[in-house]
Amino acid sequence: ERDIEGGINTDTVGSSAQTLDSFAATDYRAVKYFVTSSSNDSSWFATELIVIHDGTNAYVSEYGTISTHDSEFVTFDVDISEGDVRLRGTPSISTGNVKAIRQHISQS
Repeated sequence: ERDIEGGINTDTVGSSAQTLDSFAATDYRAVKYFVTSSSNDSSWFATELIVIHDGTNAYVSEYGTISTHDSEFVTFDVDISEGDVRLRGTPSISTGNVKAIRQHISQS
């Protein structure tokens, strides 16, 4: 079974980590994200992330990154909190917009 989630669309403000998406760890073992971000000065950033977990720890691999700016706009991390796998983003610019699509395969 293959599902595609419709998007994540959030504004990032400040410089602290924010939860961009989450899903129940019991629902999916691995997911893939296609993420884009823009800054207020019309710079763009795109990347792909693969996330996997073992029920206790979550892991992320980022690849295919491209930017019209000198650096990433958001750095990504994952964790498991209260049974949910969370995609976390820490903005490196003061404000920006993050959009993403999550693709996953059901575990059952």
